[in-house]
Amino acid sequence: MRYDKEGKPIEAYANVHILDLSASKKKGPEGCLSIPNYRGEVSRSDSIVVSYYDINTRTHRTDTVTGYTAVIFQHETDHLEGILYTDRADTVYFNQRWAEERKQYEQEGAYTKPGWWPYTLRMSSFMFLTMTFPPFASAAFLSMRKILSPELEM
Repeated sequence: MRYDKEGKPIEAYANVHILDLSASKKKGPEGCLSIPNYRGEVSRSDSIVVSYYDINTRTHRTDTVTGYTAVIFQHETDHLEGILYTDRADTVYFNQRWAEERKQYEQEGAYTKPGWWPYTLRMSSFMFLTMTFPPFASAAFLSMRKILSPELEM
């Protein structure tokens, strides 16, 4: 979800790369579903320039991303590089409120993996556009080796 665009559209970014990070940074709290119940204070650039393959027009594009959405892009592209927010955090701490909220969501089945889950593990360097629940609002990126690969058929 693009919080920095009018209407907050849901968009997918294939082969996304950060081209430029602003020198201006802000420190803020981050968490990740990969490390449940923990948060950290991470310094991220306020504005970034990204390049990506537009799956609708089949062209390479660049875009400037700002604010909270820039934080999300940096967090998610770090995952593509094998980096977690804990690698960049000044401090990491257990968050009791998140633990309690997670327990509630677990009871409601929010963490149940869909039937196609094992299939996604076989597709290296893929992340699917997902909508997660508050307070974990996030965007994920579709990073493909090939667009429209036959292995994507489900």
